[in-house]
Amino acid sequence: MNKKSLSKASLKQALVGCGLTLLTGSLVAAPTGNVTPGGNIPGILDVTLTDDAGIAALDLTINEPNRLITTVNERTNNKNGYTVTLTSLNGITSGVFLGAVDAETLPYSMTYNGVAVTLVAGSATVTDVNAKTLGAGVDKPLRIAYDGTSVFLAPDAYADTLTFTIAAK
Repeated sequence: MNKKSLSKASLKQALVGCGLTLLTGSLVAAPTGNVTPGGNIPGILDVTLTDDAGIAALDLTINEPNRLITTVNERTNNKNGYTVTLTSLNGITSGVFLGAVDAETLPYSMTYNGVAVTLVAGSATVTDVNAKTLGAGVDKPLRIAYDGTSVFLAPDAYADTLTFTIAAK
């Protein structure tokens, strides 16, 4: 019996000794040490439109020389830059308000960030830069001009859809 008790006591001492060795071994300093923090940054490629109030109910019977339609926020962290393309659903060389029923039209011109926009086959590259934006992006206004006094349109709902697409270089 004594042997058995002694064996248990010896076993306990051995386990305690091993535990202390493991604990003190992990606290021993080494001449060098490494830590490698890291993470990933996802690519950001965004356009956000902030439409001006009332753009869905424009008075198309007046001469409107410079109406703000939307402000586009272009944002990317692509260091090689980006392009933004504007596409009109109805226009070929300029924007066109198209009647839903009678298909009558009222053309309009556009400026993007103060620069005239000319569509080719319904689209135009309105931004082409070789750098990333600031973190908050870049705000650019889209304005249109039309002369509703020059035509006598039938009663209808007139609209166009403009699409902005951002692409990385």
